[in-house]
Amino acid sequence: MFIVHSYSTCNKSLYSYKRVNQQLCLFCKVEQYHRIAIIGCGIAGVSLCYYLCRLSADLEKSCHITVFDPYRPGNGGASRVAAGLLHPFSPNSKLLWKGQEAFSSATQLIRLVENELSSKLVQNNGIMRLALTQKQHRRLQQASISLPHVVQLFEDKDLYHVLGWNSSAISGLLLKDAYTIKTTEYLDGLWNLCMQFGIVEWRPETVTDLQTFKQTKEFEDVVICAGADTNFIEGLSEQVPITRSFGRNLYYRWNGTMTKILKMPIICGKYLIPDESRMLFTAGATFEREPGTSGQLSEDSEIANIHSRLDKLVPGILNHAECIHIDGAFRALPERTQLGSIPIVDLAGKFKECNMWLYTGLGSRGILYHAWLSQQLAKAIVFNDANILPKQVRRYHPNLAELDRTCKEYSTI
Repeated sequence: MFIVHSYSTCNKSLYSYKRVNQQLCLFCKVEQYHRIAIIGCGIAGVSLCYYLCRLSADLEKSCHITVFDPYRPGNGGASRVAAGLLHPFSPNSKLLWKGQEAFSSATQLIRLVENELSSKLVQNNGIMRLALTQKQHRRLQQASISLPHVVQLFEDKDLYHVLGWNSSAISGLLLKDAYTIKTTEYLDGLWNLCMQFGIVEWRPETVTDLQTFKQTKEFEDVVICAGADTNFIEGLSEQVPITRSFGRNLYYRWNGTMTKILKMPIICGKYLIPDESRMLFTAGATFEREPGTSGQLSEDSEIANIHSRLDKLVPGILNHAECIHIDGAFRALPERTQLGSIPIVDLAGKFKECNMWLYTGLGSRGILYHAWLSQQLAKAIVFNDANILPKQVRRYHPNLAELDRTCKEYSTI
């Protein structure tokens, strides 16, 4: 049972109306519906919702999905300010864990949304990673030797012709197949695809306690996709190993003194991304501070930090632009492993007959990993088998051998 508010969006043909305690409520007409809740609907939640819808349709399984998020799905938190840089490389210019598979899955889903919307979401083909130090330069050289089919090294004297702007970098590594996307438009389009299945409801609410889900039998599966706010939700049996890190974007418009343009995005700790028209660009930081530090720098300090870094990359570029908007949000950074900083996706436990799943720690790589991981998690949920998930992302329980025993303990609560 649940109360239907005037702003909720759902397929009401699946329900019958009854009045309980003077409130109009809906009851599911088909008891065998697989009822799933997603808490938080940024890039992880929206993509998971889509793959759950698609998998249920492909298998002809009856399913209903309820999304809890105070913002329109895809428009809140870190997803709102995601820069849209899509490539499978680490800052050391090495391939990330499952980077190629994730890149392929993300590209397929983005192209699908483009086709459905009949709108171009991909822009800025190619991304240039710059080296300001000899150590960074050696890393770029090594990448160009080991991955010549996907990257190309440019020395300082050649960078101007590729970038369209003078750079103080020693060299630059062109990530050939990389690109940027219009993140907000993409997530809006993906959410619209979810709604077309007719089995999705959005409740614009903030969930701060899992007790409600423990006490009711409304859902068979609850997925926590709350990003940096995960550890503020009461009811998790232990702290999730993520760190909150604040990132900020600055949005600029070129002024009338501009005589040349930047041709492609550049990254080197900070990033600078021109849009297709070249009259606007976004500047920002992948990580504003080191993991483990707390609090926020003042806005002025953060802006000065970004400006200083960008002026070293492409001297004088900000003299030709006007800042028109500033935005920022917290990201959920996972702890580092031997494979790098990879997300956390796991079965967190069972309460009565309800599975509790965790999907967090995408950090600055949500655009890269969202499609591939959401596909894996959707299968695990629909087939009720956490072993479908890659073992590398199952890090909520330190001892995976204890997972089944822990779940049995939860089921007796």
